[in-house]
Amino acid sequence: MSGATTNGASSSAAGGGYFSNMKSSELAELQTELNSLKPDDRREAAKQVIAMMTIGKDVSSLFPHMVKCMETTQIDMKKLVYLYIINYAKAKPDLTIMAVNSFQKDSREKSNPLMRALAVRTMGCIRVERITEYLCESLKDCLTDEDPYVKKTAALAVAKLYQTSPRLVKDHALIKLVQNMLHDGNATVVSNACASLLEISRAAGKNYLRIKSGSGPSASLNKVLVALNEANEWGKIYIMEGISSSYETADMKESENIIERVVPMLTHNNPAVILSAVKAVLKFLENIQPPTGDLAKGVVKKLAAPLVTLLASEPEIQYVALRNINFILQRQPTIFESNVRVFFCKFNDPVYVKLEKIDILVKVADDKNADIILNELKEYANDMEIELIRSSIKAIGTIILRVDKAAKRAVEILQELVNTGQPLCLQEAVIVARDIFRKFPNKYDALIKDLCSKLLEYYEPEAKAAIIWIIGEYAEKVTESEKIIDSFADAFLEEPDKVKLQILTAAVKLFLKKPEEGEDVIQKVLKLATEESDNPDLRDRAYIYWRMLSTSPQNTKQVVLGEKPHIADDSYNQYDDTLVSALIDQISTLGSVYHKTQDELANMQKRAAGGQPSVTPQPKKEEEEPVPQVEEQKEKKKVKKQEEEEPEEKPKKKKKADEKPAKAEKKKAEEPVKEVKPTPVVAPTNAGLIDIDDLLGMGDSQPVSQAPQQQQQSQNQFMGGLMDFGLPSQPQQQPPAVAFSNPFGDEEEEDSTAGAGWAADFGGQSTPAEDYSKYFLTRVHPLMKEVVGNGSKGKDGKTGLFVKAGFSMANAGIQLVLEIRNGSGQIVKDFDIMFNKNPFGIAIYGAANAIDIPDPGSSTVQKALPCVIDKKNLVAGLTNNGFTNLASVAKQGATMVYFGAKTVNNLPILLEIAAVQGSTSVSVTYRVPVAPLKPLLEDTLDYILSSERRA
Repeated sequence: MSGATTNGASSSAAGGGYFSNMKSSELAELQTELNSLKPDDRREAAKQVIAMMTIGKDVSSLFPHMVKCMETTQIDMKKLVYLYIINYAKAKPDLTIMAVNSFQKDSREKSNPLMRALAVRTMGCIRVERITEYLCESLKDCLTDEDPYVKKTAALAVAKLYQTSPRLVKDHALIKLVQNMLHDGNATVVSNACASLLEISRAAGKNYLRIKSGSGPSASLNKVLVALNEANEWGKIYIMEGISSSYETADMKESENIIERVVPMLTHNNPAVILSAVKAVLKFLENIQPPTGDLAKGVVKKLAAPLVTLLASEPEIQYVALRNINFILQRQPTIFESNVRVFFCKFNDPVYVKLEKIDILVKVADDKNADIILNELKEYANDMEIELIRSSIKAIGTIILRVDKAAKRAVEILQELVNTGQPLCLQEAVIVARDIFRKFPNKYDALIKDLCSKLLEYYEPEAKAAIIWIIGEYAEKVTESEKIIDSFADAFLEEPDKVKLQILTAAVKLFLKKPEEGEDVIQKVLKLATEESDNPDLRDRAYIYWRMLSTSPQNTKQVVLGEKPHIADDSYNQYDDTLVSALIDQISTLGSVYHKTQDELANMQKRAAGGQPSVTPQPKKEEEEPVPQVEEQKEKKKVKKQEEEEPEEKPKKKKKADEKPAKAEKKKAEEPVKEVKPTPVVAPTNAGLIDIDDLLGMGDSQPVSQAPQQQQQSQNQFMGGLMDFGLPSQPQQQPPAVAFSNPFGDEEEEDSTAGAGWAADFGGQSTPAEDYSKYFLTRVHPLMKEVVGNGSKGKDGKTGLFVKAGFSMANAGIQLVLEIRNGSGQIVKDFDIMFNKNPFGIAIYGAANAIDIPDPGSSTVQKALPCVIDKKNLVAGLTNNGFTNLASVAKQGATMVYFGAKTVNNLPILLEIAAVQGSTSVSVTYRVPVAPLKPLLEDTLDYILSSERRA
């Protein structure tokens, strides 16, 4: 039987391994072979077991038989058994205890240091705490072994044991023994001790690699530096990593000494050793004073050659080196001033290497080498790689911003690319040109002409936005700029938002610079932006421009055409000093390639694994009130949980628990209550009029008596600009207080919209009340605004017609009241009103036949024009602005109307407005999710429900 097995094994070995011809009945045969008295049979059987384990077969049933094979002096047999035990230790911890005695015996084998080291390494790889606690004494003995190989293996085993059980390492004072190994005379022992202590320090978050300077018995710095020259490649990396991350020099002389010892490592042929040496030199170079002295400059020059050498390696190593050079240049910008050409792209470089080289070329550009770099980038711009073309042209533009003397040559290159380059070059060139004109205004007019000659070739949104900005900025220099902007305005609705914004701004600039030519364009663009656009940013900006132009074109010119801030020339791919310092500490690690800190890398790893990145929890403020719906759900869950946990014999307590949330909810609903009691006043001659710039009480028309007129104009909110009849040219009187009638109807009415009035209409309900004027809020303001005055010209350019306008509430509904005075000295017949589209859905009914202009010199004539409301547009418009009428209830002589709204950042607000029959006051109860909204909401309620404002 044994002979057949031996022959089979021999033939398998002759065929190249033990991974073929496996049979299901072989486990029984292997068990017999492992119990054989012949060492050769046991060894061959062990090899078969390891082969089956390697290909994934379960051979754990042979565990007791493999442990028996440990009793041998053959080192190769020991290795096979130890490998088997390491693999199945976690699955068979009870059986693994059988091998503890063998481990302890092997670790004390005096005659064979390889046996001791093998036992120690295996003990470190068994990650089962109940097993390792029996091995600590053996490990402790090996840390003080006479053989260096055993000691260096034991040092690494301590780091592995710390990952399994930090308590065992501390209880047996193993870290202290590893620290003592730093004084050892063997370089391998010292380097492995550094590696072990570094690993323990990272795991514990505490520095255990305590290198001490001086000449006493506890000094270890010199020992470590001496071992640096004698250690192997990995040992050198561990030593330099330990010195740079764990040791702080006492003075500049000590820093010079360490740099002097580390500099020879820059000539090593291993890229990892070179990067570790660069890290150590940069770390201790910070202590060399002055930073620009001859000593510091000499050290910096020594760093250039080894980094340049890495660029002759494989592409992957080149990329890692370039990513490290990228942020090293920010700390030492002159390090490659004489080695610029090494960053020129080669024809066989991968694209990712070329892109990194272009980034570095931008950073090393200065007055001396700018022309050489620009010519090189020009060649890259004619390449076939899209990313390379984009990066090259962007780099040219960045060099212009960084090096002023290179601007002329760079502009010449851009002109060549615009005239002769491929379409993609044109898209990037116009974007770069925009930044050039911001940096150097009113220069390089020839470039403007070349760019404008290619108007039909811009197809990317960013490129279109750039050329429109250039045309608007230099509208007075561009031939027929009004026609160009008008052609862009024809396709206004089809363009992306960033292009629309530039068309709007360019139209305003054109109107300010060329009023006569730009008048039609600005009206067209403003109308499209305010009436047809769905983008709130675009629409709001259009309203702002409209109000500014109608109020003070001169001030608008100062704002829009004023001096613009300069573009920062050091903003290209720059990192703050804190991040650069962190990246230097992470040279030769993954963080230096990603340009991320350790915490950011950890979060990236969690996101990649599908977890949540770590976020510091914020304590909840006590004064913050929860959202009512969420609070109600919490209370329901709480009650449900109490019902599940309460025993059946205590039904009364459960009932009380149900009552508590209701009481708490009722108490919160009663606080805070803001009661507004307006002072009754006598209505003036224009009583009942509604502010034309504050339609339905949603604007912000501030009386002049409270502030100067200029301040009043600056504080007008944009909602008033929806109608855009302009601000009054004459100061207004102090408005009286608001007189409230009961807007909620009789208490007997139980209609679904009863008591809602305007609020119900604004809430966007599907079936609003038919009689929109049934419930309304009377606003008493002197709100007649002058909309046509001395500055208003007719078709023939004549002036003298004065018109004031205001809205009023009548029993029939809303009316537009006009006061017309003819001061032109002649009869006016051709007169009409254009009523702009507005989100309230209001339009004039029969205006064309109702208006007659009084004769010259006669008194002022007042006309009241009835208005109609497009209910669908009214409801939709206000619903889109966040107003929702939730419900209305009439009971016990009072009517309560409930509203819900959301802020721009989606914070919900709940209101309960209660009006008592016969009372002139209303009470408002509100609930907000966060405390900072309280004063803002109270000020808003004060403004809406009262004529008096807070100071």
